[in-house]
Amino acid sequence: PGLPILLLLGGLRGMGDNALFFWLSLYLTQELDMSPAASGVHLTLLTALAVLFGPLWGVLSDRWGRKPVMVTIMAISAVLAGLMALTQRGPALTALVVLMGTVMFSINSLVQVAAMDLAEGRRLEGSLIGLLWGNNALFGALSPILVGALVGLFGFKVIFVYATALYLVGFAVALALPRLGARRPAP
Repeated sequence: PGLPILLLLGGLRGMGDNALFFWLSLYLTQELDMSPAASGVHLTLLTALAVLFGPLWGVLSDRWGRKPVMVTIMAISAVLAGLMALTQRGPALTALVVLMGTVMFSINSLVQVAAMDLAEGRRLEGSLIGLLWGNNALFGALSPILVGALVGLFGFKVIFVYATALYLVGFAVALALPRLGARRPAP
């Protein structure tokens, strides 16, 4: 019963992440007149923190369960993206980019392990991972097109509003998840 919710959550999160990741550099260079090198530093910070914090979120989900961690990540993401929409430039924006890196791309691995929780003992692990990847690719492919149209209508700041809205809907979806990955006694 949790699979449709996981698919929706992964898709929404992927749409928000793709919007931020793909459009942030254009926002920084075209809207804020940042050099390409400085824009690259921002994307590197975003990605590097995501790489460092991904395992931490995984450990927390093993201890606390998948749902509480996914709900927390979606809430933090919505707040940070909302603050990015309100922040014009400078060190505050850089700090928000760094903080967003702590939660960027983190839902994907948790959705996968939650699917493994659902598939346990059913010999469906490969099928579910394939389904999740296809789902995320479909949702993710739509996002840059939608954001491009919105940027054309409303300007670059809409990127952050769009991501905030997706993260908020994802937060609500995460609240509907069944309890997955509950604490198990160590062997």
